[in-house]
Amino acid sequence: MSSSNDSRTLIRTSYECLRRILEIDTQSTLAQLNLMESLNNSAILKYKEIETYLDGLETDTAHISALDRELHRSKPQLDTLEARVQKLAVLVDQIDEWSAELEVKSRHYHKS
Repeated sequence: MSSSNDSRTLIRTSYECLRRILEIDTQSTLAQLNLMESLNNSAILKYKEIETYLDGLETDTAHISALDRELHRSKPQLDTLEARVQKLAVLVDQIDEWSAELEVKSRHYHKS
């Protein structure tokens, strides 16, 4: 009977050890799953922030594209204005030169 009791005790002890191992393994797995869920939730929040940022970029890109198209439509007028400004700059330089000459001549006449 002692052998039977020893066997039962060994079986019971083995069963309790296996049950405890499964319980610890289950707790560990649940902890890992909770961690994964937490990481996924954090990633979702980050992706939502990025989505908002990207929406803003998309809006800004559309606005900049519209401005670029407007500039391309206005480019011939701008080129014409730039050419006229360059011609005016040449004329201003010429007038400055003539003004300087007149100033020198005017001084010469006032001395005489």
